[in-house]
Amino acid sequence: GISDKQREALGDLPRQHGLLGAMLHERASYRTIDIQHDPRFEGWPPTHPNMRSFLGVPILSKGEVIGAFYLTDKAGGFDEADQELIETLAAHAAIALENARLYEESRELSVLDERSRLARELHDSVTQTLTSVVLIAEMAGRLFEAQPGRHAR
Repeated sequence: GISDKQREALGDLPRQHGLLGAMLHERASYRTIDIQHDPRFEGWPPTHPNMRSFLGVPILSKGEVIGAFYLTDKAGGFDEADQELIETLAAHAAIALENARLYEESRELSVLDERSRLARELHDSVTQTLTSVVLIAEMAGRLFEAQPGRHAR
């Protein structure tokens, strides 16, 4: 909801401090009419727009917080319906993120399986070649023992 110029003026976005950081450790949603009254609020950088109402909703996967949605500055504040809607969105986001993680894990396992298959084939090929060389050497040794003069060449 801001222009590129406004975004540049903001500088680095807040990451894991203040209320936003706290939301990455809380398993419950948090809604307030004025974020600035929360004891975890640490103030704004000089170029940051002033915000009041706040809704923070954690994205949970397997009981762990893996992200969060932050909404601010809704005229009149956020209500229970807003919170329920964003909690539903967070649940869907958790499923999508877990599916993406599982897909990547599956892809990595497929690569490992293919590498193992190629290694087995290479190992089998080398083993067969070495076995063949050993058998030829054994046969040559027997022939040499049986008729040393004839098979010396």
